[in-house]
Amino acid sequence: MICTEVLEHVPGDFDVIERFTPGVRALCTVPNFPYDSHVRHFKSAESVRERYGRFFDDLDVWALGGFWDPSRVYYLMDGVRKRG
Repeated sequence: MICTEVLEHVPGDFDVIERFTPGVRALCTVPNFPYDSHVRHFKSAESVRERYGRFFDDLDVWALGGFWDPSRVYYLMDGVRKRG
């Protein structure tokens, strides 16, 4: 499952994640910067883990620096959607 550039745009981000198939590995990205269409952004990898960790087993989060603007970071989440 790949979900990039989505979760920061929808108020119901938990509803989106709950639709991921349990037991399937998911790769998702979320940003660290505000934008007109963002309903949320994250200050750190830990804040991403705090919000989404309950939905995944073994959730890893990495900060990826922005290509054109180093102050813009995207957090890459990698985990397996929890069963049940």
